[in-house]
Amino acid sequence: MTKNHGIKPAYMDRSVSPGVDFNRFANGTWIDTTEIPAKYPRWGAFLMLRDQTLEQTRVILEELATRSETFAPGSIEQKVNDFFASGMDEAAIEAAGINPIKDELARINTIRSLRRLGDVIAHLHTVGVGGAFAFGASPDADDSSQMIGHALQSGIGLPDRDYYLGRDKKSKELRQQYVNMLCRMFELIGEKPTVARRHAEAVLKLETAMAKAFMSKEDRRDPDKTKNKMTIAQFQALVPKLNVTRYFSNIGCPPMETLNVMQPAYFQALNKLLTKVSLNDWRVYLRWQLIRSSSSALPAAFGDASFEFYGKTMQGSKEREPRWMRMISATNSALGEALGQLYVAKHFKPEAKAKMLELIALLQDAFRESINERTWMSEETRTNALAKLDAFVPMIGYPDKWRDYSELHIDRTSFAANCLRSDEFEHKADLAKIGKPVDQSEWHMTPQTVNAYYSPQSNRIVFPAAILQDPFFDPEADFAFNCGGILVVIGHEESHGFDDKGCRYDGQGNLRNWFAEGDLDKFMVLINLLKKQFGQFTVAGGKKVNPNLVAGEAAGDLGGIKLALRVLKKHIAKNGMTIDENGYNDLQRFFIAFGQIWASKVTPQYEEQQVATDPHPPAQFRVNGTLAHLAEFAEAFGLPDDCPMMLPPADRCDLW
Repeated sequence: MTKNHGIKPAYMDRSVSPGVDFNRFANGTWIDTTEIPAKYPRWGAFLMLRDQTLEQTRVILEELATRSETFAPGSIEQKVNDFFASGMDEAAIEAAGINPIKDELARINTIRSLRRLGDVIAHLHTVGVGGAFAFGASPDADDSSQMIGHALQSGIGLPDRDYYLGRDKKSKELRQQYVNMLCRMFELIGEKPTVARRHAEAVLKLETAMAKAFMSKEDRRDPDKTKNKMTIAQFQALVPKLNVTRYFSNIGCPPMETLNVMQPAYFQALNKLLTKVSLNDWRVYLRWQLIRSSSSALPAAFGDASFEFYGKTMQGSKEREPRWMRMISATNSALGEALGQLYVAKHFKPEAKAKMLELIALLQDAFRESINERTWMSEETRTNALAKLDAFVPMIGYPDKWRDYSELHIDRTSFAANCLRSDEFEHKADLAKIGKPVDQSEWHMTPQTVNAYYSPQSNRIVFPAAILQDPFFDPEADFAFNCGGILVVIGHEESHGFDDKGCRYDGQGNLRNWFAEGDLDKFMVLINLLKKQFGQFTVAGGKKVNPNLVAGEAAGDLGGIKLALRVLKKHIAKNGMTIDENGYNDLQRFFIAFGQIWASKVTPQYEEQQVATDPHPPAQFRVNGTLAHLAEFAEAFGLPDDCPMMLPPADRCDLW
């Protein structure tokens, strides 16, 4: 079959006017004829490409297995091959039963005092088991060149605090199903049903008390609210019932004078819970945390119980991913850059990186033009914005310096043991960063990840190799298609440097207000137009999109498409307008390509969870909601400016 390069006419429903519902116009036939795969709660371009990338990785692993006898001990090939093989050895995992966690269960059972509770929490944190709170390394908000310790709220099993606090019938039913899952997990480690039920209820009660003290997801987006630097003594004063000096010693933390406590109010509440909640209930809670973090390395019944709740009930998936997919994901977590080296060698060509850098340069020029044209900003703000843009760093395909896994021992003996050693390795590597300069070469996504990100604290975008494939980037497709695909995505990530969160950081990644007096207020007036618009969107289950949660992603989408459109307009001015065999010109193909990268179907359960927890709006709103601001969109399709797709001019956001 001949591969189609460019927009996909078969996706489209041309009986729908682009001025009424552009998402249906671009994707309607695909939506009507596509079934969500049973293993997923949603389906679309990202997951199609994820499936393709997993298949590519599977071939690599199968080829490795044929040469396993030739690998030098300690080589990345040996470690990747043995880790994956140990995870695929279902017979050995079933035979081991719960033996891999028996020592940790016994350790939890030794808790008879607050001092011992603190010691066990610390130990569990070193082996990848969460509970009560979390601690790790992150850049200093005031000096982004240095790493400091960060303490933060953590340790609940439902996706967000609001799941514990909702008083409606559906929320109560969901919590009961959560308790049923907990009960099943406790039974699987040998507890009698009546005891397991009592313990499950105790976990829900404790997690509810924790959740009540959690900072909201909206406030967590505000870096000023999560910057609370203090001394060790000040942190100790927040949680006097936990010996924090002993905790830091037990986890192997380097000496430090200050740390950032991201949610001080939570730690004050945790201090009360340490004595208010019985030690028995803390033991029960930590057993659940251990089971939760270990379920993938335990017999299938644990994973099945987890999937029944988190997969089926919470998201609407019908069946678990096949084991080989789950084990590739596990290998990516444990040895991501080792496997990434093998992936890049097979599937990422140097010319793809060169082409991406060319596109980014075009986008940078477009952003510079946009900043110079903004009438809402003063010259001082403009100068600072241009300085931030000039300091921007793109990272494409894969790291310049690969991670060193030489200290991580991997063999075929036990998948659980491999996971444990990997968690310990990650813990030590993370804490070793505290007090040291930020490693600007470090990536936080593997090359085989179908995604991208912007880091406000380093002012850089990262585009892994795996996303640089069709439908986002096709070197054989026309320029308009790639502008509507990968260039919009690049622009989206770059625009995050100037959204309502990213704009708080300067070009060096320091948390600093670089706006001249009054300009930030003007900026927020424009952001509030997006909040007003997106707050009116409702999903099929009746829940509204949370405007304060999605504002940054909505700004990223709008910034991305406007910047990419600038690039395309310049291309057309230089090379002339082209029309394809379907009668669509460059501008129309640009908008269709943009719409088609968001072709999506979701289960009702997933969509409700998305609007409750995800800063990304549902796909149909990312298409129609974004285009509603662009007069160029209406012009491209010969639509009246007051067609149903368009917002009134006064409500359109002209941020960048």
